[in-house]
Amino acid sequence: MKNKVEIQVYNGKYGIIDMVTGQLIIPFEYDNIFRYHELEKNYIYCELDKEYILCKSGKFGAVYINSDNSYKWIAPCEYDSIDAFGLYRDLIFSKKGEKRYYFCETKDCKTYLSIKHFGQYLFSIDNDNYYILRINTGEVLWKCSREKSLIQFPCGDPCLVYMGDVNELPLFYDCCNNGYIMPKEKSKLEYQYNIPSTIKPIIVNGINIVNIVDDLHGVNVIKHNDYDENSKTEYDYDNVTVELKITLKKGKHTEERIFPIPNGKFSVGDVCDLGEW
Repeated sequence: MKNKVEIQVYNGKYGIIDMVTGQLIIPFEYDNIFRYHELEKNYIYCELDKEYILCKSGKFGAVYINSDNSYKWIAPCEYDSIDAFGLYRDLIFSKKGEKRYYFCETKDCKTYLSIKHFGQYLFSIDNDNYYILRINTGEVLWKCSREKSLIQFPCGDPCLVYMGDVNELPLFYDCCNNGYIMPKEKSKLEYQYNIPSTIKPIIVNGINIVNIVDDLHGVNVIKHNDYDENSKTEYDYDNVTVELKITLKKGKHTEERIFPIPNGKFSVGDVCDLGEW
């Protein structure tokens, strides 16, 4: 008969027990226990849910229960807060000076000093490196040692602005050090300087389509894959206007409609409003 693991309460304390065999899996010593996905707004119970959140003395932790009723710690019960990320299904545990991240697809846990989320990506820092990773899997897309940070990042830790995806990889602007973390090859990113100093991305459905660029002489448009330090772009236009064109077809009939995009007209100096990115 299939195991039926349930949360039970005894003498006011919570534990986890196999209701078929009577085996006590997690002892009755916790103030509360609940299923991992119950943190999600639209949670629906699933027998495959094997992650459990544990609460004890105001602290949070979590375990993963295997099919043989053994378990492994996702995080010890020593964190001040815990958050889940909706459809991404990952968990993050926080306490002073430490973030512990649980990647739901790989079941791996990593500990960092800080973490920031950008859609499907994480920018994290530990004692040794900077990272950009994929949510769910923890795949490392970019890694940079902090030992040479004063040389590569003279103004301090990178402060990233997400500029959409290019060929299924993210593009970031480092507004602290005026550089870019850009797609390189098929599965990784690299840091680059000496490309247009000010860029405004035009993002459609999360994809970076084109970018508005400017300098003191004017504005122009470059494609998402034209960030080449050897390429030359003439900044000699007074303004750039971006509009949305929709084509409707029925049989031989074709109709085009053009809609203005809010804040879609750019002149010199209009491009660098980071607050809108």
